[in-house]
Amino acid sequence: MKAIYCFGVAVVDVLSGPIPQYPVPPVKTQVTTKWVRTMAGGGAANVPSALARMGLAVSSFFKVGDDFNGEFIRRELDKVGVDTSGVCVSRNDTTPFTFVGIHADSDRTFIHTLAQT
Repeated sequence: MKAIYCFGVAVVDVLSGPIPQYPVPPVKTQVTTKWVRTMAGGGAANVPSALARMGLAVSSFFKVGDDFNGEFIRRELDKVGVDTSGVCVSRNDTTPFTFVGIHADSDRTFIHTLAQT
């Protein structure tokens, strides 16, 4: 069987919704949502995960930090059968993180934290 190789950025996505509106201080500093979901995200996680779920042999190559988020991404991909042996784990960097706000009309907004060196 041939293998598929994916390269790119992997992040931890935390999705929450529906968000009625973003809090804007000092008027409103908090909103409540009905659900939250944490998942591996970014092209180097989303694409290989979908391919592995279809039964295809897939490997993913990306860099994460030696932190909880990096471990989470690798563990989630391993669960669905993605080969993560080519993932670079950096002791000097952090893993990117994105908060995804899902609005009532299904629009999404993103608050993203880049990898820190």
